[in-house]
Amino acid sequence: MEELNFEKLLPSEPTEKEKKIIAKEFLTADAVVYRAGVYINPLSGIGEKMCKCTCSACGETFLLDRVETDGCHRYSRSNFGCLVSREAMHSGSAAICPECGKKVDFIHVSDFGAYPNYYINNEKILTLRIVKNCLALIFWLCSRSVNKDGIAFNEYTPYETYVFAGKKCKRFVGYEKRGMYYYRVIPLGYWEKRSRSEDCIGKGFSSAVVPDKKILNGTPFENCRLNKYLNDAKDDAFPVTYMKLWQKHKTVEGLIDTGASILMSSFFERNASPASYSYNNTEFRYSSRVTGIDFKQTKPHKMLGLSRPEYAEVIKREYDSPDLLRYQKLKSFGLTFDDAEQIGFFDRELIEISKYGVNVKTVVNYLRKLQSKEKNKATLGSYAGMLRDYYKICDKLNISVDKDTFFPKDLKKEHDRLVKEDRRREKEKEREKDAEKSKRISERAKILSTLVSSNGVLMIRPAASVDELKNEGKCLHHCVATYAESVASGETDIFFVRKVSEPDKPFYTLELDEKNCTVKQNRGKGNCARTPEVRAFEEQWLEFVKQNIKKIRNRKVAANG
Repeated sequence: MEELNFEKLLPSEPTEKEKKIIAKEFLTADAVVYRAGVYINPLSGIGEKMCKCTCSACGETFLLDRVETDGCHRYSRSNFGCLVSREAMHSGSAAICPECGKKVDFIHVSDFGAYPNYYINNEKILTLRIVKNCLALIFWLCSRSVNKDGIAFNEYTPYETYVFAGKKCKRFVGYEKRGMYYYRVIPLGYWEKRSRSEDCIGKGFSSAVVPDKKILNGTPFENCRLNKYLNDAKDDAFPVTYMKLWQKHKTVEGLIDTGASILMSSFFERNASPASYSYNNTEFRYSSRVTGIDFKQTKPHKMLGLSRPEYAEVIKREYDSPDLLRYQKLKSFGLTFDDAEQIGFFDRELIEISKYGVNVKTVVNYLRKLQSKEKNKATLGSYAGMLRDYYKICDKLNISVDKDTFFPKDLKKEHDRLVKEDRRREKEKEREKDAEKSKRISERAKILSTLVSSNGVLMIRPAASVDELKNEGKCLHHCVATYAESVASGETDIFFVRKVSEPDKPFYTLELDEKNCTVKQNRGKGNCARTPEVRAFEEQWLEFVKQNIKKIRNRKVAANG
């Protein structure tokens, strides 16, 4: 495989048979190209403002009444539209061609811009090819365009190819991306090798497949089940990822044979990672590293950790990987498939509940009884979440979780009662903490009282309590209340700047760096900057601080013993 020059061996376009299938099944769009002008109305014989239209589906050219539109529809450059069946159609809208009856897009010639053609249909189509006994998954960029004369044509250019041989996979591309953030895909018209072979095609393109059931016969890939996987998974298929997995684990054939194609795709998507964080990047990368399946086993049900009847039920219910993984966790508690589906995504809550020593099966029966009593039935999972929270609050409030408290008769009422009690205790703890902080802040304020000052218009004093800090932050819409612990511990000093005429009304809040005798910050309402008057007062006060800082430090030493 390494020695073969696949850039030359790979086909440059689909076969004629493939083109016919692609054109018939995927490139079916058509358009009416119109241009506004003055034309002779065949009914009146008088020159009128009309639209000359050509349909790419039937090839007919005809005139329609021209109408003004509000412009800029679907990125259209045109302010003119056509009157079709008494309805104004702007450029970019779809309507029925009055000549052939096919639904087509109406496109004004101005929307072509500087380009001679206009894309009306784009698809990425997968074809299979055997090249030198290697399997090539070839994706073509197939497009249907129309020119300004209303003539449609199809184009087939190389997009991506993945070549498989043995346990190796090589990737080739037929395009390049230009642009740093909002890139454009520019077709090259030939194949180039890429060092990485991640599946960048991903979900959604695999339904556009040109089938060829016999192409793998007599090749090393005869039993890979790729065709069956594509047929069963359809839009959810990841053909490249599947083949990379098959190269490592041939036992995946058994999963496909027994109807697990959609389940496998779900595992592929679960292990996917975004190709980039760019908002305009919709591609994903996939690899053959699939977690959650034991490929050391040879039988499909054992690969998924299930019994034969369980595996049959998983296939019947069309489970995806989250459904399967949830059931695998819950079945150890004796729960059935129906139980797992009713619990839904609250399986974690049940697992947490089990840690309290209560039988999970009994819990589910208890939750069902609660659900049956409710008029507006919530999901079984929501009750599980409420019960989990009830147990947690019991733990927090030192209420024993035992046979007497496992299953309250009215779970919601008891849950809400404990939530209220928990909040009451939390508020009580907060009040106690605030009282203790306020005591320390008050002691700090006495030490800092030497720095109280006024110039007759403005005054400044230290914060004296937690409540003062909260009120300051509330009135001035800033976060000084969060400094309470730092003030209480002496890490920083907060002072209130007030107008002498309004000594109790918050005005500016100042943080002092006592060590360096500098102001860290001084903010007013909404964290606004200080006014010239406040700045002048602050500078004057700082000189006063420098003169009295020794007294503050001596008081601190005395207070600390």
